[in-house]
Amino acid sequence: MAKLIEHGLSFTEHRPGGSHKLGKRAVVIGAGIGGLATAGALAPYFEQIDILERDRLAATAGSRSGTPQDRHPHGLLAGGLRALDQIFPGFEGGLAAAGAVPVGFARDVQFERPDVGALPKRDFGISMLCATRPLIELVLRRQAEAIANITLRPAARVTGIVPAVDGAGVRGVRFVNGSGCSEILDADLVVDASGRSAPTLTLLDALGWDRPQMTEIGVDISYATVVVEIAPGATADWKLVLTLPDPPHGLFNAVMAPTEDGRWIIVIADHSGTGVRIEDLERLSRGVALADHADPVKRAPLRSAARRHSPLSFPGQRLEAFRAVASPAPRRAAGRRRILPLQPDPRPGHVFRR
Repeated sequence: MAKLIEHGLSFTEHRPGGSHKLGKRAVVIGAGIGGLATAGALAPYFEQIDILERDRLAATAGSRSGTPQDRHPHGLLAGGLRALDQIFPGFEGGLAAAGAVPVGFARDVQFERPDVGALPKRDFGISMLCATRPLIELVLRRQAEAIANITLRPAARVTGIVPAVDGAGVRGVRFVNGSGCSEILDADLVVDASGRSAPTLTLLDALGWDRPQMTEIGVDISYATVVVEIAPGATADWKLVLTLPDPPHGLFNAVMAPTEDGRWIIVIADHSGTGVRIEDLERLSRGVALADHADPVKRAPLRSAARRHSPLSFPGQRLEAFRAVASPAPRRAAGRRRILPLQPDPRPGHVFRR
């Protein structure tokens, strides 16, 4: 995003005093990782950045309804970590100070297959940080809010992007604030980082423009996650485990990664379309690290969740850019992702079920 903005600046005129400001206000819809990063990248080029987030945001790391996948594993690979640290200098150090676990790739990673066991380790000189999605977002929010011209507005539900009177672009964003009152923020730029791009599609309808064609790609993956305490005396041979499938005997992928507060987050995934539960760890061949942790997972899970994705949809063509509206990433899973609701499970040791 930062490079894209700088490229755009080459076509703008210098303002008095050598200013490269593109406008007075930019509005970003959504305070997820994409929205926060976009706001940070835009901050040097606008007098004011407003981030509108539907959810109420806590002062501590915690799951929220706007990111239902945040109960499942997330990790910042080296490239993503560098990019965020460029936008928010000090982000990497702040995330590590908040408890994220550094993992050397692949020195601290155990790749394993049930048929051959652990694969040889290699040190690629690359480091990543493992943390839960809520912690990553919390540190990003703190970094964004520390920038003087960025304002984060939680409990602000966007109801529409307001078209300009001449229909050639947009005027701003209409939203309902935390008090239930409707407001309009005028903006020179609106970025839809809401995840499913519903505001952008509604705007296209209002302008009488065609929606982009969609291409459906069958994925049909199921996965289940559990969080457990790292047991005292756990091995120091690795920090993260990737268990690869052994078809046709074993079709599961599994990951066990460290997170803040001395915990492991474990996910098991299945591509067969039959569904998966965390209990399926028992079906991994004994001798691989993740299977050896099946019993502790059954005895003392701190939290578990399950999710299934049916076919994903992608735009069949690029959405032509037009004045005052931008999208930071291709739309994914818009209207095609099926989320199985999580309900209380009455059985001992289980918190959620599909």
